[in-house]
Amino acid sequence: MDDQPEADWNVLLDQPGAAEGPLAYWYSKAAAEQAAVEAESRQDGSPGARPRWRLVSLLPGSVWGPPLSARADGESVQQMMRLINGGMPVFAPPLGAGLVDVRDVAAAHCLALAQPQLRGRFLLSARSCYTLLLASK
Repeated sequence: MDDQPEADWNVLLDQPGAAEGPLAYWYSKAAAEQAAVEAESRQDGSPGARPRWRLVSLLPGSVWGPPLSARADGESVQQMMRLINGGMPVFAPPLGAGLVDVRDVAAAHCLALAQPQLRGRFLLSARSCYTLLLASK
């Protein structure tokens, strides 16, 4: 994997029309993080001034886990159902997905809050799973 400087952002932010249509979800995530970084940089920058808050970006892969309600219209539940029912194409090439349990994402948020020195970007992934293997289960 090539090293990517922290100044690089998701290329969707530079694409006209990316905020609409099928890529809107991913666009929104990148745009929200970029806005948070910009807001953090506008905090009082006086010499010796302590920032009012620190930014910790938790970047989970595909978040799956038990839903909070009996509703089955959440995107991860729908993806799982499409995969199980044959409605999602199974990719034969080694297309991987970094899976993370929603409860682990919640725990990561709690850990980030409890560590006052923590700041920056953190990738969250419990395991990688190839789509063909996932579909065969």
